[in-house]
Amino acid sequence: MALRKKKRGTTHLYLVGAIAVLTILTSSVLLTAMHSFAQSARMKETFQCLQLSRAGIVLAKSRLEENPDYTGEGPVALSKGEFQVTVKRAEGRIVIISTGYFPNVEKPRRIRTLEREYMP
Repeated sequence: MALRKKKRGTTHLYLVGAIAVLTILTSSVLLTAMHSFAQSARMKETFQCLQLSRAGIVLAKSRLEENPDYTGEGPVALSKGEFQVTVKRAEGRIVIISTGYFPNVEKPRRIRTLEREYMP
């Protein structure tokens, strides 16, 4: 009988150890999943910023075809963000600089800038 009581005590100890290991594994899986979702959201915002910058380049090219003296504009609201366009002229070159802001210019979480040379 004394032997049974000793075995019962070790079984409880093993059970507590197994529950502790499962708790640690579960929490690490949850933390990894939360980190992955946050990273995915950041990548989506960065991609949107880049698309806003590209939209600014396209707009500037269109405006330069209509008006060769175009110097830029902004902030221009588009979809879920804004962009600003600046046109610089130096040494016979025309450079379009477009900056995309997500979600807006006042409090951006993401900023991406593109530069393209314009050749009429």
